[in-house]
Amino acid sequence: MWEAARIRWQVEEREAVDRVQSRIAAAGVRVEDYLRMVSGAAGCVSRGAGASSGGGSGSAAESVVLPAGFEMISVDAMAIEGIHGDADFRPSSPASDMRWAVRAVQEVVLPTLLAGGGREELATRDAVEGRNGNRSYAATYDGFFGSDAPVVERLADGSFSVTNGRHRGWCAQQLGIATIPARVLAGSRG
Repeated sequence: MWEAARIRWQVEEREAVDRVQSRIAAAGVRVEDYLRMVSGAAGCVSRGAGASSGGGSGSAAESVVLPAGFEMISVDAMAIEGIHGDADFRPSSPASDMRWAVRAVQEVVLPTLLAGGGREELATRDAVEGRNGNRSYAATYDGFFGSDAPVVERLADGSFSVTNGRHRGWCAQQLGIATIPARVLAGSRG
């Protein structure tokens, strides 16, 4: 019985490997490049020139070379109002997808930026892994660094007024993620 289970597992594993290799080939990427892309610098992110401290700590993405105007912001310092649970999310962006994206920005997007990659590398990885829609790395990049990025304004007391990104901040709090990237508006109110 155990031998049959072991053989079945080996066959399933080989089929899974074949599927991934087929997707890699279809995306026009060398296996070595894909492996380098996905193993990169996960969990080890450092702030580069031009990025400033966003306060907060405790995430794998404590700091990274972010696009101009973005910082890593402590979600505990964000004034998140009006979000009380999954029912407060739009059907087009359900809470489950938003939680996936908040994890993905920490585990994949920020390490890709650290490794010198960007949206193009994330889109290639999506193609290889068969990802699309809300649960793709390129869409996650767009959601955190594109036109719908989280936007905050630093207040005199060090907290942040949230113009956009309350749902992402709420999900990060629920997941125990300490910081997320956000565009920080110039000036402060107080």
